[in-house]
Amino acid sequence: MLYRLAHYELTEKIGSGGMGVVYRAYDTRLERTVAIKVLPALMGIDPDRRARFFREARAAAKLNHPAIATVHEIGEARLEPIDADEDEGVSGARDSLYIAMEHVDGEDLQDRLAGGPLPLQDALSYAVQIAEALEVAHGAGVIHRDLKPRNIRLTPEGRIKILDFGLAKLLRGGDAVVPRPEGLESMRTRAGMIIGTVPYMAPEQIEGPTADPRSDLFSFGVVLYQMLSGRLPFPGTTLVEFVRALSSLEPDPIARVNPDVPPELAGIVAKLLARESGERYPSASAVLSDLRGLLSSEVSTFGTGTLPILPSPVRRRRLSSTGIAGLLVVLAAGTLAGGWLYKTVLDGRSGIPTTIRVGSFRAPPGNAAVNTWCEAAGSTIRGDLGKRFGGSVLSAAAGDGGIHADVELTGDCFPTDRGGRFDLKMTNARRGVLIWQESFEPRGGITTAIFPELSFHAVRSFQLYQDLWKLGGDHVDAEELDRAFSLLERGLLSLENATQPQDSERAIDAFEEVLSILPRLAVAHALLSEALWLRNVTAADPALAERAARASDEAFGTDPQLLAARIARARTMRHRGRFAESVEALRAVAGDHPESDVAHHELAMSLWFAGDPGAAEDHFLQAAKLRSGFWRRWDRLGSFMMRENMKHGTPPLSEARPYLRKAIALAPAAAIRPIENLGTLEILEHDFDAAIEIYNSIEDEYWTPSLSFNVGGQLWSSGRVKEAERYYERATRLQPQTPQFWAILGDVRRLLGKEVGSRAAYEEALRRVDQQLAARPDAYNLRALRFSLLAKLGSCPEALAGLSELGSTTIGERLDAEHTFLAAGAYALCGALDDALRVLRLSLEKNAQPVRVEQSVEFRDLLDDRRLRRLLKEFAAAP
Repeated sequence: MLYRLAHYELTEKIGSGGMGVVYRAYDTRLERTVAIKVLPALMGIDPDRRARFFREARAAAKLNHPAIATVHEIGEARLEPIDADEDEGVSGARDSLYIAMEHVDGEDLQDRLAGGPLPLQDALSYAVQIAEALEVAHGAGVIHRDLKPRNIRLTPEGRIKILDFGLAKLLRGGDAVVPRPEGLESMRTRAGMIIGTVPYMAPEQIEGPTADPRSDLFSFGVVLYQMLSGRLPFPGTTLVEFVRALSSLEPDPIARVNPDVPPELAGIVAKLLARESGERYPSASAVLSDLRGLLSSEVSTFGTGTLPILPSPVRRRRLSSTGIAGLLVVLAAGTLAGGWLYKTVLDGRSGIPTTIRVGSFRAPPGNAAVNTWCEAAGSTIRGDLGKRFGGSVLSAAAGDGGIHADVELTGDCFPTDRGGRFDLKMTNARRGVLIWQESFEPRGGITTAIFPELSFHAVRSFQLYQDLWKLGGDHVDAEELDRAFSLLERGLLSLENATQPQDSERAIDAFEEVLSILPRLAVAHALLSEALWLRNVTAADPALAERAARASDEAFGTDPQLLAARIARARTMRHRGRFAESVEALRAVAGDHPESDVAHHELAMSLWFAGDPGAAEDHFLQAAKLRSGFWRRWDRLGSFMMRENMKHGTPPLSEARPYLRKAIALAPAAAIRPIENLGTLEILEHDFDAAIEIYNSIEDEYWTPSLSFNVGGQLWSSGRVKEAERYYERATRLQPQTPQFWAILGDVRRLLGKEVGSRAAYEEALRRVDQQLAARPDAYNLRALRFSLLAKLGSCPEALAGLSELGSTTIGERLDAEHTFLAAGAYALCGALDDALRVLRLSLEKNAQPVRVEQSVEFRDLLDDRRLRRLLKEFAAAP
């Protein structure tokens, strides 16, 4: 680390210029890498440069678009050297102005152009993105004034980011704002210095009159000319030579320099480079419209509209104008990042939603901290939508250019006790109807760790919406299609965050209703199959299993190439015990779709069932990395490792802990399974205080009777009887009709010497048993529980008579291990030791644990009995 500045750790100097020194830095609050521009000391004492610095931040902070580097913060703080030399840019501690900006990986366009002209494919893509960015900036009243290849960053994904709005001019109503004649808002400083890099400047910038958005369009034309030809349109190595060329020479026609440039594109370049600003395009929206029109005319067989064109980051070749249609191959093979759908091709039929406008992402006034992460999340979502859908993603200002979006996505952020809530909303912009809304409120608060999950949902939702319209747009009413989409999203939400049986039931209902609208929607059949199998885990209903299998067959029969259908079919194989076939099928799916977290997760499950835990762990980890913001992936990885440790002693429990902690931080408050798993892990590690602290982090409203009972059992078996009492009491409050909860609470209180409380619990348990036996008199396990309670309350004659009536055959054949143990305990409490040992043997043969005997109230006074010790030793030594 070179310096510390506020909550940033500056780790590397990555550039410097007339307006500051730029460092790579780490934001310790939001846990992300950023770029920090620091105003050097000599510049900080110049009031004009200081004012220009603030102007840069104000201008850039107004802009929000995937092609514009985001400004996170502007501030002033103490810059403290840690391990820096003087040549790092700053010497000595001092107060410094700074701007925290998005850190953009990749290379400058200037460096790319050093190798000559770009492939037409790449140049077209970058041109569309630059035009989109200028459209947003100009719509917000901001011009760049220094657009050049050095200020255009190329990301590894093939996107562009425009940097450094340090020379931007703020506009008011289209006119330049000139606060004072000799101020920084004039083109020249008092020293006569020209602001901007000369070869890319419009004539009016050099001559001195106020620049306007058309000046940026001229610079854009120079950049586009250079991308297509590999050289500048106006020659010159000095300022004088350049000014002479600009004023008297016409650039060589771009089609002469590069014959592959189509005439329409050559016309766009020429219009951008018009010497008189009035002869150029009137706005960035106008040039963007022509660029998109060029693309649409070249790919008419694919329909019209805004088409995302992304350059290949690997394969680089020149592309003729007749080859532009080939660019759309990227659409034909696109898949959701880790999602279910297999392909998307934008359809030219009327009604298909092809454009999405990304609106504002804001917090209520007066919540600066919340607004910071809200804007950062919004920027991430915009960027990821842009990567996936390219030109189909419009800015908030795009409507000003006459482009009307089909769908609008907005975000609202709110401070909460848990650290914040993020609400994503999707609206059918044509009908003005809200079609999807989802809230994200992770237990660990809003951090950058959740941003990928927000983007995942935004991308998947728009993809799903397009596919529903492509399937049903010709024959299903628009209102019904919107309803189908809302139901599909509701089912997905219930399915992905399912923690109770009713969650899978809600998902089943939602998917079945979707299929009533779109019977041939293969993805709905696949998801219905998954929800039915999930419900069958606890229901164990053959009818549910049969429905699940039929749904997967329907999905695969409708579209055998659909990712979701292939996974559903392989999942059914696993549930039917065909583990080897399931593994083979899922290996093929994961090979075809290595980016799908679902494919890797399901392959891991099948490998686990097939007896290959090592390979399963690899794929569980891959699934978690692919969808890193989804709590369930990390929980499954951690619980898998924990269970393998309990069975085989490896991997170490400590390796599961960070995964479970990550799951807890990402999960909503209602998802308590990761807390259960981590609490169990701490108990296995004998850190009971840590386990209790973890369990106590669950909010009261999310405690369930079974969780309370299970935690109590873990603590009791670990010797923490006092702590166990509190959880058993919670179980009785949450579900008072269950007699077993009251009976166990009575046992715990007796062990603690609370005789009055113990008796009250036993009596309540007995009352509940009698109520249930009145409706089910032949419930043998309930009858055994009743006789146990009678013995604990001192009514031994009645207890022994009941056991005698029940009979040895019924006890041996009809009772489960736990209730056989209760029968043995009743004999022991009533002094019938021979019968107690005989029935206890039956219980142990049914897999009751010897430790259960040692910790029980029934046998605690008999532990010194030689026959009992011999019996326990026999079963403790059994394999």
